[in-house]
Amino acid sequence: AYAVVKDGKLIYQGYLGYAHLNYRVPVSDSTLFAIASMDKQVTASAVMILEEGGLVKTTDQINVYLDSLPIEWASMTIEHLLTHTSGIPDEVARTYEDRYLIEYKTEELYEHICSLKLDFLPGESWSYSDANFFLLQRIVEEVSHIPYQQFLEERMFAPLGIEDSRIVEPYDVIQNLAQSYELDSTGMLLTNIWRSVSFGPLYNDIGFTLNDFVKWELGIQRNELLTSSAYEKMWTPVELNNGSLAEFERMDQDSSNIKSHYGYGWELGNIDGHRNIFHGGFAGTSIQRFPEEQLTVIVFTNLCRGKFIPDHLASSIVVR
Repeated sequence: AYAVVKDGKLIYQGYLGYAHLNYRVPVSDSTLFAIASMDKQVTASAVMILEEGGLVKTTDQINVYLDSLPIEWASMTIEHLLTHTSGIPDEVARTYEDRYLIEYKTEELYEHICSLKLDFLPGESWSYSDANFFLLQRIVEEVSHIPYQQFLEERMFAPLGIEDSRIVEPYDVIQNLAQSYELDSTGMLLTNIWRSVSFGPLYNDIGFTLNDFVKWELGIQRNELLTSSAYEKMWTPVELNNGSLAEFERMDQDSSNIKSHYGYGWELGNIDGHRNIFHGGFAGTSIQRFPEEQLTVIVFTNLCRGKFIPDHLASSIVVR
C-alpha cells in the first residue's frame, strides 16, 4: 500500500499484492499493516505532547520517572532515549530466565532491559536500540496515569480522525491484519513467526491502515498535535557529549552509504541536496518526507526488511 502526499493533499495512492498469501487476500484500503519501528515517531510525539503540556522535559533524567534503574544510568535523560544515545544495547529478550517464551509481561521486559550493561556512557555515542522506546512508552504511562494504548487513542488518534488503527496483540483476532512474511538466505518466502511473539502492549507493533497513516502525516503537516517548534526540535540532529553530531550510515539504492543523523524518533538526512526526514520499519514499511518540497511518500508492505529494503521502494516512487 503506498501513498504520495504533496502540498498538504493526498495526490496518489495504490494497492498491490496480497495481505495473506494462503488465502490470496488482496491488499486494500482496509488492510492493517504492522509498522514496526515507524512507530518511534508516534512514541516521540507522545513525549512531546507531555513536554508541551509542561509535564516532562526532554532534559529530565529518566530516574525521575522510572524506579530500580542501575546506578550507571544516573545521567541518562529522556533525550538520550529519544535519540538512541543512551548506551542501552539493542536487545529484546527472546528467552527469560533460560526459558524460550512467546509471551512477555511488561515487568519481565523492564527487568531484562535494566539488567543490560551499557555499551557506552549516555551521550558518548549513538547506537540504535528498541529498548529506548520501550522505556519512553513506560514514562508516558507513568506521567499520564493511563495505559499507553489509551493515550494513543484519546490524545493522538481521536483528534486526527484515526479510527481503524491500534496496537497489534498477536493473540487477538484482528480483522484485515496483513500476514507478515520474510525471505530466508536462499530467497525462499516464509511466514515470519517472530511477528507472533507478544511483547506486551508497550512493545507490540502499532497497526495502521494506509488511510489512517495519511491522516497522521497530514496532522504533522498541519501541526494538529504539536507546534511547529516541537517538530523542528524532533527533526534537529542530536549532538554527542563532545559536540559532534551523531552519525550512522544507510545504504542507498546504488549500494553506496549515505551518512545520516537522528532526531527524536526520526532519521534525518539529505538526498541529492534535498532535506530528508524519514524512518523505516523492520516489518517492511517506510516514510520519506521532503519538507521543503512539501512531499511525502508512504510505503507499507508485509515483507520484512533484509534482502528487501522498503526505503528503496519509497525512494523509487519519489524519483518517478
